[in-house]
Amino acid sequence: MTSSTFTLEDLAKGYKPTAEEIRNLLDRIEVPEPKALAALCISEHVDEEVAERFCHWLTACVQSGMTPSRFKAMWESVEEDEELDEAFDDWLEELDGYPHGILELIGFYETSVKAGTDRFIPFDDNSFLSIVALRGNPGAKAIEDCVVSAEGMVVITAGNTSWPDELGPGTPITALGVMASPSGYAKLRDGREIEVP
Repeated sequence: MTSSTFTLEDLAKGYKPTAEEIRNLLDRIEVPEPKALAALCISEHVDEEVAERFCHWLTACVQSGMTPSRFKAMWESVEEDEELDEAFDDWLEELDGYPHGILELIGFYETSVKAGTDRFIPFDDNSFLSIVALRGNPGAKAIEDCVVSAEGMVVITAGNTSWPDELGPGTPITALGVMASPSGYAKLRDGREIEVP
């Protein structure tokens, strides 16, 4: 794992890493065979910024070596710990309940870590938010295909987007979305946003 300005303890207490901190972590990682590993639809109509920050936090957790058992213990203590509940309140409010919510996130994190994930990104499928576990930068098509094929996934419009070559494997995508098929967008780690008509 890589060194950073925050610790595992900071993350367990609700520290929310910035996009720049995550960019600095991931820019140093080279993955020879990138892959989209797993996806979980966890909510609907989530604010884009909240989804991205949540994925930054998940990425920081995996990069800092947070084990699945530690992740589970931390989430289970949120309800009992007023300080933790307050730290995660905006995420809990936005992410909990549809269709899987936070409870399924614990198993998803464990599955993703065991598969070798090193980052998470949000995938917005016509307002249905999925979290996608990646190893490296597999490209927009691989990410979309992972969402479409995930067991129990709510898929509305994903599956038919014609992603341009510039969003292929190796492209550092930080968020992906599809609207009325086949249009979509990708946000890149360098801050650019690419619209797909």
